[in-house]
Amino acid sequence: MVAREALVAMAATGERLLTTRCTDDVRHRMRYAVADVHRLAGWASGDVGLTDHCRWHMHQALDHAQGSPDRVAQVLAAAGDMEKHYGAPNDALKLFQLALVGTATSHDPRIGAVLHGLSASAFLTLGHPDKARAELSESRAMFSDADDTAGSLPFFAFYGPGHGLLAATMTKLADYERARTDVRQALNNRPDYDVRCNALDTIVLATILINAGELREGISETRRALGLVAEVGSQRVRDRLKPLQRALFARRDSTCRDLAHRVATVRNGALQLA
Repeated sequence: MVAREALVAMAATGERLLTTRCTDDVRHRMRYAVADVHRLAGWASGDVGLTDHCRWHMHQALDHAQGSPDRVAQVLAAAGDMEKHYGAPNDALKLFQLALVGTATSHDPRIGAVLHGLSASAFLTLGHPDKARAELSESRAMFSDADDTAGSLPFFAFYGPGHGLLAATMTKLADYERARTDVRQALNNRPDYDVRCNALDTIVLATILINAGELREGISETRRALGLVAEVGSQRVRDRLKPLQRALFARRDSTCRDLAHRVATVRNGALQLA
């Protein structure tokens, strides 16, 4: 993945720049910039399945983010999201909770909103649906309090009003009506160039429709999701197709079964790394 290679190179350059002579203020700001590049390099590495590289970059990012609780939380949240995806929800939950403690006095409610939303998914994976619902409720309330003009840090700003994050977990809780409303809002507000997020949200919408028995629209959205996934070089996006594959296989409709096989092929196909 070209983005990952570029970010890794930028992180290495940043590390070298930190060894040069400069004022304390410049070094302070540079350290936070290097932390962010390492976080992005870790995210890009994890996105294509390079988990060891992801963890190394996240560790470097955490070291450089010290001194700013919100920036530390940004790294912990990104690292936790990766750990959750790759089969360690308990470790992920600990990272989210640590980030919540560190930002308890933050002036940006979007930080708590995202962390509670991510925690909900971790609780659900660990088999605690009631706790997941409580976290979602807290997350929704905090998103409603967030100020879009406040200038959240990049990881938290990425989630916007939170509709996509909330919908993904509500779908797993089989709360299809609320999930459908949220994911449609996410898609309506998402720019076309954000192919990755459009792919994730379309997967959620297709899964909702197929599970709800609305096969005609569900089949159309499944095809659209597969087209978007093909444009994204992300193993994590491919992995997110699993619930949709399961929903399609559960239907006796021949088109759904054929699409289920196509989804399985996409999920299991080799990802070409740059």
